[in-house]
Amino acid sequence: MPQARQKIAVRNVSRMFGDAYAVKDISFEVMEGETLVLIGTSGCGKTTTMKMINRLVEPTGGTIEIDGRNVREFDVIGLRRGIGYVIQSVGLFPHLTIGRNVSVVPELLHWPREKVLSRVDELLSMVGLEPDLYRDRFPAELSGGQQQRVGVARALAADPPVILMDEPFGALDPITREQLQDEFLSLVRRIGKTILFVTHDIFEAARIGDRLAVMDQGRIIQCGTPREIVERPAGGFVRNFLGGHRFQLSLLLTHLGEVMTTEPAEEIAGDGSDGRPDHLRADSTLLDALNYFKENGSDAIPIRNHNGKRIGFVRRKAVCDWIRPA
Repeated sequence: MPQARQKIAVRNVSRMFGDAYAVKDISFEVMEGETLVLIGTSGCGKTTTMKMINRLVEPTGGTIEIDGRNVREFDVIGLRRGIGYVIQSVGLFPHLTIGRNVSVVPELLHWPREKVLSRVDELLSMVGLEPDLYRDRFPAELSGGQQQRVGVARALAADPPVILMDEPFGALDPITREQLQDEFLSLVRRIGKTILFVTHDIFEAARIGDRLAVMDQGRIIQCGTPREIVERPAGGFVRNFLGGHRFQLSLLLTHLGEVMTTEPAEEIAGDGSDGRPDHLRADSTLLDALNYFKENGSDAIPIRNHNGKRIGFVRRKAVCDWIRPA
């Protein structure tokens, strides 16, 4: 399998506002197709870091490269048009229809009209908005979650290789937020973009990120996979930031494939006709398993792959043994 190549490189970057550092001497890389999440408390420098990628904020020192080229060498307008950008407040143009909002960048790039129209419909379908129902509506006619979907579609419109996402789901209610996180993960698997994502929510970061960079006072304290950070926090700040959530995060980050058996199980739940799930997948989590057992009352869960083929079982005892190791 070919090794992923570096897409974004941030090297010894700082940013000062007056005499104070907002970001101080940080370095990290984002590999092609990877989602890296910048996480930390308010004011830690994560949004400033993101804005320096597309030069909404200029670094005081250090270098930022995309595909090995210093971002300062790009025409700033061309740079921004080539990077998708999604923010918490969405930022849709209220006087333009949904279709026109999505088509803004392709039109600025002088795409042929038929290509633009086709791309708009493709993206609206991709984010779960039926084009014939939503294309000609205005932002005020949509819910917050629907507007956020449009924001994601707009960021993808010109097929940019890099997408920046700054607290994109932060203003939504918990149910809508979790639904959009699930849809986002499904979308990422299909489109394979390089994504830099900012959040202050550790559960969102753990669900979405291939790697996390934990920031405090303008510095990166620890960078690693969600599991590495939860299981081996580097120092007091990271442990305090995780707080009392480490156990629940471990449940979220442990997949059923790790406790699955291929031996047949005796007691299996029903066929799903009562509306409850009748199986889970190997990439479902221990948290999903606990919810399953609570809802179904069975002692084993059938595990199926993405094609619906049964590949094994997870027993209640295996989950309990993981939670209460001998």
